[in-house]
Amino acid sequence: MKFLRRALLAILLVSTLGLGAPDRFKDLSDKFICLCGCNMGTLNMCVMIHCGHAVPMRAELKELIDDGKSDEAISASFVDKYGKGVLSAPPMSGFNLSAWLMPFAALAFGLLVVIYVVRNWKAHTPETQTPGPFDVKYQSQVEEELKKFTPED
Repeated sequence: MKFLRRALLAILLVSTLGLGAPDRFKDLSDKFICLCGCNMGTLNMCVMIHCGHAVPMRAELKELIDDGKSDEAISASFVDKYGKGVLSAPPMSGFNLSAWLMPFAALAFGLLVVIYVVRNWKAHTPETQTPGPFDVKYQSQVEEELKKFTPED
């Protein structure tokens, strides 16, 4: 009975230790683009069988993870070898910062344009007129005409 408990505990321990690596591999492979041109996106998403770029890049990534390299060191290694184009998202520094900021700036600019246009439309829309004193003069005449009016059935 003790042997069975120890065996189950060892299997549970080994299985939980192995769960961390695939998650880290998946997370890291999502940070890099497959360079084969299949337009599938990240290294993790390339489904081309025997892809000439994805297979060696994944093997290199697994090797770097097995060597115990940090995520930053792995990213630096891939950028050194393949260039900044291998990154699935541009780094948040220098000119690349504009890729992160421009969508929000464009959204804010569009919002300001919409507000300006709506205010201009409101300013140029004629307001409804309230009856003035000249309308009261004709009001009694209109009422008399309406009393004379008999609808035809």
